[in-house]
Amino acid sequence: MTTNTPNSIQTNIVKKYSSLLILVGSFFTLILVLALLTYFTTKRFEQVANTQKVLLQQSVITQELTQNLLNINLYGTNQLAANTAVQAASAATIPANNQTAIPTTAASQVNTQPENIATQIPFDTLPQTALYRIADIEKARVIFNDTLKALKEGGRVNMLDGSVVELERADDVEILNHLNHIEQIWIPYEGLLANFSNGIQNKILDKNISDYLVDYTRLYNKPLQAELNSITNNLNITTSNNAAILRTIQILGVILAVIIFTLIVFRVLKRLVRTDTQLDFAKRQTDDIMNTVNEGLFLINKDLVIAEQYSAKLEEILCQKNIAGRTLYDLLQGIINQKDMNTTKLFVDQLYNHWVVEELIQDLNPLKKVAVSYLDEYGFAHQKFVEFSFLRVLDESQTQVESVFVSVVDITKEIRLQEQMEKDRVQHDSQIEMIGYLLNTDSHQLLRFISETKERLERMNNILKQDNTINLRDKTEQLYRETHSLKGDASAVKLASLVGLAEKQEEMLKQLKSRMKLKGDDFLPFTVTLDEMINMVSFIESLLQRLNLQDSTSVRISEPSNAQSENVSYWKSYFSQYAQEIAHRQGKKVVVQVLGFDDMARSEQTMSIYKDITTQLLKNAIVHGIETPAERNSMGKPQTGVVILSLESHHNKDHLQVKDDGKGIDWDKLREKAVEAGLYSSKEVAQLSSKDLLNVMFQSGISTASAQDEDAGRGVGMDIVKQLSHDMGAKMNVSSSAKQFTQIHISFPQK
Repeated sequence: MTTNTPNSIQTNIVKKYSSLLILVGSFFTLILVLALLTYFTTKRFEQVANTQKVLLQQSVITQELTQNLLNINLYGTNQLAANTAVQAASAATIPANNQTAIPTTAASQVNTQPENIATQIPFDTLPQTALYRIADIEKARVIFNDTLKALKEGGRVNMLDGSVVELERADDVEILNHLNHIEQIWIPYEGLLANFSNGIQNKILDKNISDYLVDYTRLYNKPLQAELNSITNNLNITTSNNAAILRTIQILGVILAVIIFTLIVFRVLKRLVRTDTQLDFAKRQTDDIMNTVNEGLFLINKDLVIAEQYSAKLEEILCQKNIAGRTLYDLLQGIINQKDMNTTKLFVDQLYNHWVVEELIQDLNPLKKVAVSYLDEYGFAHQKFVEFSFLRVLDESQTQVESVFVSVVDITKEIRLQEQMEKDRVQHDSQIEMIGYLLNTDSHQLLRFISETKERLERMNNILKQDNTINLRDKTEQLYRETHSLKGDASAVKLASLVGLAEKQEEMLKQLKSRMKLKGDDFLPFTVTLDEMINMVSFIESLLQRLNLQDSTSVRISEPSNAQSENVSYWKSYFSQYAQEIAHRQGKKVVVQVLGFDDMARSEQTMSIYKDITTQLLKNAIVHGIETPAERNSMGKPQTGVVILSLESHHNKDHLQVKDDGKGIDWDKLREKAVEAGLYSSKEVAQLSSKDLLNVMFQSGISTASAQDEDAGRGVGMDIVKQLSHDMGAKMNVSSSAKQFTQIHISFPQK
């Protein structure tokens, strides 16, 4: 089986979507290029704006410098005029009579003083405003000079507002020319300002330098402003051109992006339409499969949650609706027990463990055969059988389990077929066994059993039909007694199949007896088993007919009084054989003496009742009376116990007596059982007499057997004896001696 590796899957995806991937890559590349172009252009515009801001500041500095120089020069002119007026006034106030001839030498000295002394104005004679302007001139000189250098070579510029602007080196030829012109004007201007600053440092304002500066400023201020404006205009033009180019590129980029995006959308839509078409087709195929497949199919995750999609057959198989989203635990609630559910969870967990080999744990699947009960459209209950199968679903890498695929199949037909085949096999084996049994069994004894059993089954069937004329609990008791008697008869003739069915019926009736409330439907399982018994008896009878074993003995059943010698052998054979079977199962040895039954000429119904009573008493004597060989040997008794069965007629009564040489009645055991059954308290039971304890012994459900088996433990045998004796109007007498014997004598009025 070929599997795709992760690399091959990725390669197939790249090939499948190559054109779409190229378009998407081109689209994002174009967007990135436009973004980078916009970013760098914006940075360029920001640089131009900073340069223009600096140029504007240079223009402002030039104008302020001119204004300050003019004001300083005006302050100097006014101060010189004031000084001249003071000197003239001082000369006019000298008295004429005090005039002294000035030596020629002194006069000459006065007239020969340097003119520049008259043009130098001390700071202390200037107003404070003039001093502020002088300081502004020096500051403006320094800023203008540094800014001019930064414009050419690049660098930081301290703005007047306190901010700092970073300029790049000028690379435009035209701008460099303008900056050179500005530098040519500024260098001599800056030299004059430096000289002016030197005088200021000496606290003297030189009027001549001030005048010269004013003249230079007036001469070169406009050219300087013109150069600055030219640079600004040049920058504006460059910015405008760059903006136009950027807009053009952006427009073209947007158009191209729209085209690429349109192609992407077109390809995606085309792919989506194609994929949707394929998915719709695949979904229709999947739906067709899921709607027609005869299995219930679904997926579960690790938490046993069922996926959204499942086959339509699943709801029909499990007889449930709206399965998606529910857990497997919820789905199987009420169908399997908690133990199986826990096992299922553990089993699914192991499937999710990729280290566990899937084939090796399939035998651990607890849901291979699940019984599902449901109601049909008419409200009748039915049962079907389903089988769950679990398979792993791996991811693309084939290493991890994504989910578990579950298949549910209705295997009811297969199960029914297996059951029928098993039933046929058992029936076939039973038939073969039955044929061998019939060929080796006393036909007269067997035919009598069939005749009596058919009558008993008919009575049981009539009891079941009497719904309105009998109490349901009484019905249970009657059926229990009949079933127990039938089991004893079947055991006597070694019909194990009928014994098994009878024990099955006894268990059903025992459960019914334990219920607080009964209803008619509770007897349906018993009715089914009764039908099996009827079929089995009919089958045995038909086999007898086929084997030609019926005709020669039919007279013996219908006319027992005319064949006493054979009847004798029947009674002795019947009771002796039955006793040996019981003794063998109980591990005991016994011999049965049968007296008087051959002289009794009574109707079959009466003899059948005598036989039922005798059978129960014989079984009770062997099970509860006769000891084991070891016990008898320790007591000094023969290992083989003796049971005497006698039936006599005198004084218009039939006397039935059963006597054994066993251990006698265990009175203490009877007291214990009376307390266990809730008949008496421990204190009350200690006060009971032997007669009271005998009444306990004949109670239904009372048995002194330590364990329940085919022969004892159900507490039914003595109840049957009491009920049959009562129905016949008989009187009963019981005598017993510890370790010696037990004797039960029943006298029946002759009918």
